[in-house]
Amino acid sequence: MTYLNYTLNPKTSAFIELSIKICDSGDTRQSRCDKEQYPAIIEGPYYKGVTALGASGVDLLLVAKCKEEDIYQVQRDMNREIKLLFDAKT
Repeated sequence: MTYLNYTLNPKTSAFIELSIKICDSGDTRQSRCDKEQYPAIIEGPYYKGVTALGASGVDLLLVAKCKEEDIYQVQRDMNREIKLLFDAKT
């Protein structure tokens, strides 16, 4: 059994996986999280790569550094930002 002691380093990571459909539009979507709008995000969010390939899309991994108690809020904030980004482009 492994125990993690977060008292020495209180930062941890919030992860989200984003599934997107592959299309030929050549559209690149980019967003930056405003530190004032999302104060719980300490660093990031960062794109970490493709986690899965599907028949019609891919899953991407995004990571942001935050405090342990803010993990779920940061995940919701990143999901919200992604949704707003895609809504604005459609």
